[in-house]
Amino acid sequence: MTKLKKWHIRFFAGCVIIIGFFTITWSINRISQEELPDIPEVQSSVEMTLNELHQVATRNGKKEWFLDAKSAQLLQGRGQLLLTKPVLVFLLKNGERLQLTALTGILDTATSDINITGNVVAKLPEYQMSGDEFLYQHEQRILSTDSEVQIFGKAFRLSADTLIYDLNSQQAIFNGQVEGLFFDSFL
Repeated sequence: MTKLKKWHIRFFAGCVIIIGFFTITWSINRISQEELPDIPEVQSSVEMTLNELHQVATRNGKKEWFLDAKSAQLLQGRGQLLLTKPVLVFLLKNGERLQLTALTGILDTATSDINITGNVVAKLPEYQMSGDEFLYQHEQRILSTDSEVQIFGKAFRLSADTLIYDLNSQQAIFNGQVEGLFFDSFL
């Protein structure tokens, strides 16, 4: 094989490797970058950044909920943690768990109230709820939303303009335009 052919083969192999490297890097970056909802401008107001946050809330010696997040940023002077991909698990009196997932959230460090936004899904054993934004009020143990919410289980589907869900009594109040569909297995 001549020197020129060897050089062409090496050059071609090098180009393939470089193009492959950039293609793989671009694909990985594209997959890992999910579109997050708008969050407050925090560039210069971040006091501390945490990776893999885990927090447990207790009242009178009993666990009420725990929170895991991919990351959290403490906002300077605001007493707020800006959460990325939060997962909240509420422990209910009957032993069940309500798991809430979202793209972002803001935890008020003084009150333990949490505002979660972006593809919010709340799962219980028998049904699940979904919406754009939910607010957890820690003192009252209430989960609420002022935006449209969808609730569905094996035997029903409901939608409402707003929702207030009491975690203590496990009762929900729907307001606004409430629509429902019940299947035969429900009756």
